[in-house]
Amino acid sequence: MSEQENILQNFDSVLMSIKKMEESTAIFNELSKISKELQDLRNFIHHGLRNLNFNFDTFSHSIDTFSDLIEIQKQINASKNADRTLDILFQFLRNHVGFDDAFIIYKLREEDETYELIPAVKGKTSQYQNFISKASLKTLPSLFQNNELSHLIVNTTDFTEFEIPWELLNTKSAIIFSLKIRGHLFGMGFLLRRRDAFETRELSVVNVVNNLIALLVYHNYYYAWVKSRMIQQAKQLKLLDEVKYSSFFESGPVYIFTLDSRSVILHANTTALDNLENGGHSIIGENFFDLIPHVDRSTFKKFISEHRQKKFQIFRSSLRTRNGRTPVMEFIMNPVKLGKQLDLLVIMAGEVTESHYREQLLRRNEVLDEIDQFSRILVAQFNNLLTTIQPAIQVMKSAPQTNDSQKIQLQTIEEAANRSANLIQKFLDYDVETEETQENININKLLNSYISAVRKNIPDNIKIQVETDSSVRNTAVYPLKIRRVLDILVSNSVIALQDRENPMLTFSTALVTQPVDGLVKEKPFYLKKGEYIELSVRDNGSGIPEKSVNEVLKPFYSTRIKNEGVGLELFIAYNLIKDMKGNIFLDSEVDKYTSVYVYLPFKEEKMMESRPVEAEKKPQPARVQKPTVLVVDDEYNIRSMMKEIMEMSGFRVLTAGNGRDGIEIYQRHEGEIDLIIMDIIMPVMDGRAAFNEIRKLNPQQKIFIISGYSQREDLEDILGNGAVGFLRKPFQVKEIVDRVKEILELE
Repeated sequence: MSEQENILQNFDSVLMSIKKMEESTAIFNELSKISKELQDLRNFIHHGLRNLNFNFDTFSHSIDTFSDLIEIQKQINASKNADRTLDILFQFLRNHVGFDDAFIIYKLREEDETYELIPAVKGKTSQYQNFISKASLKTLPSLFQNNELSHLIVNTTDFTEFEIPWELLNTKSAIIFSLKIRGHLFGMGFLLRRRDAFETRELSVVNVVNNLIALLVYHNYYYAWVKSRMIQQAKQLKLLDEVKYSSFFESGPVYIFTLDSRSVILHANTTALDNLENGGHSIIGENFFDLIPHVDRSTFKKFISEHRQKKFQIFRSSLRTRNGRTPVMEFIMNPVKLGKQLDLLVIMAGEVTESHYREQLLRRNEVLDEIDQFSRILVAQFNNLLTTIQPAIQVMKSAPQTNDSQKIQLQTIEEAANRSANLIQKFLDYDVETEETQENININKLLNSYISAVRKNIPDNIKIQVETDSSVRNTAVYPLKIRRVLDILVSNSVIALQDRENPMLTFSTALVTQPVDGLVKEKPFYLKKGEYIELSVRDNGSGIPEKSVNEVLKPFYSTRIKNEGVGLELFIAYNLIKDMKGNIFLDSEVDKYTSVYVYLPFKEEKMMESRPVEAEKKPQPARVQKPTVLVVDDEYNIRSMMKEIMEMSGFRVLTAGNGRDGIEIYQRHEGEIDLIIMDIIMPVMDGRAAFNEIRKLNPQQKIFIISGYSQREDLEDILGNGAVGFLRKPFQVKEIVDRVKEILELE
């Protein structure tokens, strides 16, 4: 029994042990789960602590940022200079954000066309301005349309929404922030980096100070602008407080009249009473139009009658003053009604003499220049036709198949063409040599020499008087052009002096110094600032009606009934004087006198440089092929004609229709072309520009100029810079062939 009990007890013990083992396994399993949960808890605690450290660092950095911001605020409050204020702000951004380039742009008013620039680095202003000028700034503000304060661009190569030339500043990353006041965007700021990218933390710093930056820019620049305007207005108001309006209108520079319905002067201010009179009597009670010179009187009367009931009508007229002056006045008229029956007219007048004559001179010159331009272009077209016709006639005359009868007819045609060509050339050259150069001479000596030469051609009954200014010094002038002008003026004076008692012709010179742009002293002539030689011719002849004084310079205009052979000379004189950079004015009174004044710029030295001395000519080696000529002319017929006559004379000929084509052909045949024959006036590229380009390619290249119409400045410039010669169109076959052979030193 006892053994069985022992066995049972042992079995029970085993069972208990097994049961305990099972319970231990469950515990272990449970412990394993607990351990895993503990590990998860540990990881969570570790992650939480790490985030806590990061947030603490961020918080700490924010505390530092706000601490620095408080310090910045103190510095800004202590600063009294707008530029210094922005320097402090940029330094704050440099410390807390870091950048390589930074600038701010703003507009104080919406109507401003361009942005103002505030650079972080003053030395890079031009570089930033270049960047701004090429950036698409009009659409860039759309970045902030959703109330964003700033925009981070991690990599500028991925920012393709707008056309921004980041490469100009070598930018890799950027922060663009807005400048807004009361929701209105008035500017933007740019922070730029070349290597490292900006981070969101740095974007947050910019957002923190964004409103402060906007406020500072607006305060320091906009209010400074407003303040300056207010100060200026305040000064003006203070000055105006001291202006006595009653005194100004009574005795100031303005003339004031009150007229009745018959234009009788009922009242006038002190200025008008002191400066005006009518036959030695007070102007009160006199007719207003008695004060107006006869030439303007009828027009002024008509104007007032047509506009009397209209408000603020303006009319310009001269006015006779007590001291003999006739200043040009601007009259402002306004009707006034007193009671039911009294209609008055109040007239205010201010002097505009200088501006009047300046405008008159500009209008006159503009009209004359347009006429000259048109006539020259028209004549040049005829010239080009004759340039084709004349050589063609000569070729036909020399052709073997042409019989004697045909040669006679061709000779008649050729003579007519030659006469036409001569007339055209006289018009284009004004009967003066085209290639005349300036000479440094004394105008007094030139005038005396001229008078001695032409005295025999002036009627004996005309007395000649010469009044020269001894202070006139040597100056650079064109003697032939001046003589031609004098010929024209003397010719007109001689005609005006016919049938006059005691006819007299007076020549005079003077050195005139014009300190500022304005009227010549005691003369109604407007001149620019500078020194001038005044040359005048005066006669006591029939005179010119005042309304015609500014008309007689026009071509084919004449005050005489018979117009044969007259009407073009004064127009030629005007153009000759214009070519010399001068001005011409006329002063005349019917049945009393006519004076013509010429003003030439005073130059102590010649304007035109002497041409370079040609190197000694070396013997030319024997040619193994035909000499090559390049003809550059925009007229096809002229090119064809030149090609034909040159090839008949033994030359190889290349042609081009404008300067640019001529340069291209020259480059393709580099080293082959012996001579270039070139026109000046051409489309695409003219002769002057082509000449300069070819001389750059080869300074020794021979270039010969042919032209029917060209600006004298262009021609003188080309000849002065090495052109080998000039021939006026139209020309004879023999002329052009002989000149080419002479230049190329051919037999």
